Amino acid sequence: MHNCLKSIGLAGIKTIKDEKKLLDEILTKPDKKKMTTNSADEDSFHAEMTKEFAPGIGIKIIGQFDEYDQFRLDNYYPYFIAPCDRIEEDCLVDRKMESLSFSGLCEDSHFGMPLIFHVVNTIDCILAGEPSGSPKRRVIELSGLAIEGSVLLPTTNTRALMNEQKPDKEKVKSAGSDLVDEDFDPGDYLMEELDRGYKAYGRINNEDVFSIVETTFMPFGMDVELYRIIGIIEKVFFSTNSYSGEEVCHLQIICNDLRFSICINKESLVGEPKPGRRFRGIIWLQGIVFPS
Repeated sequence: MHNCLKSIGLAGIKTIKDEKKLLDEILTKPDKKKMTTNSADEDSFHAEMTKEFAPGIGIKIIGQFDEYDQFRLDNYYPYFIAPCDRIEEDCLVDRKMESLSFSGLCEDSHFGMPLIFHVVNTIDCILAGEPSGSPKRRVIELSGLAIEGSVLLPTTNTRALMNEQKPDKEKVKSAGSDLVDEDFDPGDYLMEELDRGYKAYGRINNEDVFSIVETTFMPFGMDVELYRIIGIIEKVFFSTNSYSGEEVCHLQIICNDLRFSICINKESLVGEPKPGRRFRGIIWLQGIVFPS
């Protein structure tokens, strides 16, 4: 049973019987259905069936139809899709060993580390010839399902300060290219970063770390698609899961200058979310990979 069902308002699915009832309803009355030929077996078809329980929130079932039109379940997962900043990076899409599903791996400039996420458009990837075996330039939209989370007050820094720092990051990103600013001195930038580090080190003995660190994005635990994040809340709205009646919270956040959305069960969120405050929690990172 998937441990992120609660994130989309399905905390009541606690037994195998509950799970089977839910999956049977999706298989019987899916909102969307995509199919493609199974290259390994010409008599069967890969299928992806989707059921939406609130705007952008639902469950996808992945499996195969055999030559007798009998469906065999491979896996299922909750998903959350919401408009956000699109990133364009070299991305490797590879199949997971245990099921017919894909993970994406890209080196995103906003976070300065490899990002691994669960790809939510499985059939689209198969139709695009994935896995290709090598990274390609792709457009990606990221989102997250929050397993748990809390609301933090803002730091003394302001969004204006973040915007002032952004051009420096763009200069660093373009260093070594023909677009680099002639007045930009990498040595001066390094000294500024060291100075910020010394100031933060001096404050850490007297202040709470969350009053110093405004946003962060770090891997969490052994699961490569889980991350612990802190992000600035930009927008908040709520919706109700049509299947369970549970209320879920949609948060559009900014983390390391990247805007993306997360979904969390209202009962799992500690504190009152408001724009300008920060979200801290653990998310399962998901993404849509648009075919190149």
